[in-house]
Amino acid sequence: MVSTKQLEDTLPLQDPRHGQFADTLGKQWPIYTLVAFDDQELQQLESDINKAEDSTGQSVLITTPNLSNRTLRDIYEHRLQLREKDDKIHPTLFSVAEQKDYQTKGVLVIDLQVMTDTSQNVIGVLRCGYDDADLYCANLDIGNVDFIDYKEEEQRLWGGDNPYENQRYFSKDSSLPAASDD
Repeated sequence: MVSTKQLEDTLPLQDPRHGQFADTLGKQWPIYTLVAFDDQELQQLESDINKAEDSTGQSVLITTPNLSNRTLRDIYEHRLQLREKDDKIHPTLFSVAEQKDYQTKGVLVIDLQVMTDTSQNVIGVLRCGYDDADLYCANLDIGNVDFIDYKEEEQRLWGGDNPYENQRYFSKDSSLPAASDD
């Protein structure tokens, strides 16, 4: 399993349209796959995410074009194009199944607008259980939970890197103000 830090490094640091999206409530969160699933497995993936206990049922599977066996960067590029064409799709949040065994290996949640300790937006990647993906998107969208809180959970549950040591989110420049613990 590739670390989310390695996956983050395949993406640009910032979304080209960071901060330009107003009303995002009620939008659907796309689900992409990096591995090939047959039609029944795809339906099961979408159902598993949307039927989870705390799911909002707002996640929608994106199968065209087929991006399986491609890269996270390819999905990111498609995501930018799709959000310009489809106003029902959330512009900054989406999920990615990177392995067939998503039920035990989890899925990725990508947020194109993560606030850093220096008040800049960056692209963030985190791993969570498939049954949390929809809920994570909902909470990130309404601001219930900070991305870094979910990164802490990823570290604890999935063996992820310490988010406070990741320069994507926390500057190592001692002249900049430190992140608060609020």
